[in-house]
This record gives sequence, C-alpha cells and structure tokens, in this order.
Amino acid sequence: MNHNNIDQRVTEIFHIPEFESTVAQNRDVAMQALQNVDDIEKKILQATTKTKESFEAMNGADTSANLALSVARDAQKVIFFYFSIPRSYVNMQFVEMTDS
Repeated sequence: MNHNNIDQRVTEIFHIPEFESTVAQNRDVAMQALQNVDDIEKKILQATTKTKESFEAMNGADTSANLALSVARDAQKVIFFYFSIPRSYVNMQFVEMTDS
C-alpha cells in the first residue's frame, strides 16, 4: 500500500456513518460524565461541610458536658465545705443525680 492508498483508506474510515455516529455517542456520554463530575464535587463539598459542622458540634457538646461536670463538682465542694455535710452523703447524692 502506498501513501495515497493509506490516505484514501483513512478518509473512508472516518467518513463511515457508523463511525461518525459512534463518535457522536461517545461525545454525548463524555459530556454527561463531565456534568456528573460537577454534581459529585458538589456532593463531596456538602459532605465535607456537614462533617465539619458535626465535628464542631460534638466539640461544643463535649465542652458543655465538661463544663456541666465542673460546675456540679464545684457545687459539691460548696455543699461539703460550707454546710459540713458528710462527704460520703454528698458523693452518694451526686452519683444518683448523674446516673439518671
């Protein structure tokens, strides 16, 4: 096959209606995939944002729980020191309040 025959054969292949149709279909599929990539990126961003928000909320809850425990312990100390209530009674009451 000489150079002219190769060029002619390539030209024939690229002008086959089935080839053109396949290329058009592949282009459409590729364009849809690109649109899906944008949607997937949006979903990832939403999930990342929600994860960050939930992490911050959990840290806030942890801080609040620790603060509540600290305040309860301070109250226990006030009761013990200022009212001379036996420590075993205060501990028993504190445990009962925290268990429910």
